[in-house]
Amino acid sequence: MLRSLRITGFRDFERLSVERLARVNLFVGGNNSGKTSLLEAVEILLGCGDIHALVAGSLRRQETMEVHPDGRRQYTHEEVAICHLFRGHKLVPASNFRLEGDDGEPRRVEVGVAPRDGEPRPPGLYVHSNRSAEPLSQLALGPDGTLAYVPQSRSRDSPFAEQKDGYNFITTAGVGVGPLVRLWDEVVLSPDEALVLDALRIIEPRIARIAAVDREVSSGAFMLLMQGSRSRTPLGSMGDGIRRLFALAICLVRSAGGTLLIDEIDTGLHHSVMVKMWKLVVETAQRLDVQVFATTHSLDCLDALAELYQTQPTIQDSVLLHRVEKGRDHTTIYTADELPVIAESRLEVRGAR
Repeated sequence: MLRSLRITGFRDFERLSVERLARVNLFVGGNNSGKTSLLEAVEILLGCGDIHALVAGSLRRQETMEVHPDGRRQYTHEEVAICHLFRGHKLVPASNFRLEGDDGEPRRVEVGVAPRDGEPRPPGLYVHSNRSAEPLSQLALGPDGTLAYVPQSRSRDSPFAEQKDGYNFITTAGVGVGPLVRLWDEVVLSPDEALVLDALRIIEPRIARIAAVDREVSSGAFMLLMQGSRSRTPLGSMGDGIRRLFALAICLVRSAGGTLLIDEIDTGLHHSVMVKMWKLVVETAQRLDVQVFATTHSLDCLDALAELYQTQPTIQDSVLLHRVEKGRDHTTIYTADELPVIAESRLEVRGAR
């Protein structure tokens, strides 16, 4: 579990220091303050500079171009505009960024541009990690400074398709149906199936069962069986909130012993269910040894976390609130016992007015 994080030269961060991290960390701040970039920095750091973690954020942001040789329809690879990972969005010989953390031992990833063995070719991208089996690697860059990348999966909304076990990412768009079907297969008939069903019942208490169907004709779909009913109800007909909780519960279970990154955790959820959502997240993170990094713009989301603390003060050592402000080199940290006061004072989570 990461105890601290330091970012230098990554995306729009000149420097950012997060000196304390807890099991559950909620980051608030204005648009373009860097909350999503912070999650991406954690992703690359935990991935030890692995290429899939390095480009995952660029794939999600669509900082890429598909390559179809000779005008053919067949897709071969992505050209990733890697320059956007560097402060100033420029790729020059001096470009570099560094990510550092502490999980009991130092963890470091450094990425930069360097000449390629003195040859008259475009520079290469070097990636150094003190926690990798191959601590230093060089990746070839194209003449226009792009990085050729062949995805393991074309799906950009899967938190698992591009990454190794141990850290997973839920975007604001959530998780696609196909990836959810595969993840559900790993949970169904296990003890954690009940936890996922309990998460769905936060919104609809009558849910008795859930099943993945129509695998042979599409990427799959989910059907619900309600108590006292013999007919099936499509999960999609229940609204975005229940699908978001479904994905959240499955990803928490699949992140056991690792890390879950969640961009805009409250997306699609009504304020009336957010206390129960936080209860699910905090209690599951504690039980399964998951470290959670989440972002929000919502005061309702902050209020709900404060309300959970008032009813369950035992979460005090498990939760920290971090405020990220554009141009500041460190986050402002609030402990769980400060949350009720902060919520009452209506902390401006969207940034300074």
